[in-house]
Amino acid sequence: MKRSNFVTGFFFALLFVMFANSCAGFDGNVRDVAAVYFNLGNSYFKQKDYKGAEEAYKDAIALDNDYLAAIYNLVRVLLVQSKFDEAETYLNKLMSISPDNADVLETYGYLRYLQNKKEEAYVFYQQVLILDPRRQNSLFNSGLIMYELERYEEALEILTTYVEFYPEDVNGQLFMARTGMNFENRFEFFKYYSVYLEKKSDDLVIRREYLDRLFEAELFQDALAQIEFLLDKKKEEKNPDLLFLKSYILLVGYEDLVAGKESLLLCIEQGFSDKNKFASIVYSEDFLYSEEVAEILKEASLLISEDEYLAYLESLKPKEEVVDEEGESGLEEGESEVKDDASPSENDAAPPENDFME
Repeated sequence: MKRSNFVTGFFFALLFVMFANSCAGFDGNVRDVAAVYFNLGNSYFKQKDYKGAEEAYKDAIALDNDYLAAIYNLVRVLLVQSKFDEAETYLNKLMSISPDNADVLETYGYLRYLQNKKEEAYVFYQQVLILDPRRQNSLFNSGLIMYELERYEEALEILTTYVEFYPEDVNGQLFMARTGMNFENRFEFFKYYSVYLEKKSDDLVIRREYLDRLFEAELFQDALAQIEFLLDKKKEEKNPDLLFLKSYILLVGYEDLVAGKESLLLCIEQGFSDKNKFASIVYSEDFLYSEEVAEILKEASLLISEDEYLAYLESLKPKEEVVDEEGESGLEEGESEVKDDASPSENDAAPPENDFME
């Protein structure tokens, strides 16, 4: 239904309420009119007309200042529009009316997450979990925040509980996998990537992430299977980076010169030109076919010397922080390693469970 139809319906509903309550007390009449605005706001909300919903909820609140459902829904609409400061003003109002309301606390946590204030968001989510230990979105977001803050032990504990409670949620499986990659026994966590991809097989972004983790762990058989899947899905495109990984696995992992050369030549033909990565094949320890591969790269003007490659590897090592004679780091006074104006990260957090109140 178009917005104009909503407005027409609202107008007649408002006339009806005013007529029906003409002999009633003023307070009752005002509350009924506020309810009409509230229902109009919900109609706009469902149609994703967030500006219209915002105006309707504000009209309802102007008539009934303690209309909790209208204030809550207004906050959700403001968050969708990234009006964070105004949303916080109304959230503070909600907190004064209902300080132990799980929906309110969860929404405050979500606001803090969107503002990139993750420690504060975590505190709100923990308050929710005290009220309801199985609250799905607060439990997931708590684990997500610990992962993003690189507090992996705490993330693992929370996400393990989450996966036990909600095994059907693939996002829980995904973040279990990502968290597990930060432990020495990371091989135990690859299964969570598999569970995710069983349910979302066409998510090529996560499949590529899975491939990269397999390659780093030198699980070449599984990595090659993912490469072939991706190449098949992207057969209409050029995929030189995938062909490089395939070449590396065939040459270094499997020592298959025939298939490896074929893949390498196709990789070069499609424009892959990272000389340092090519060097990782040629100068790989105990590689049997370094001369044959070096000849191919030399003809394509893609071969660097071993000294150049070693210098490149040295440049990748983390540099130690320079400390002055007084033991101070190189930061200027008032400068922080974490920038105050850092933009929020990509929003992986789940929004509050109750999208809006009826």
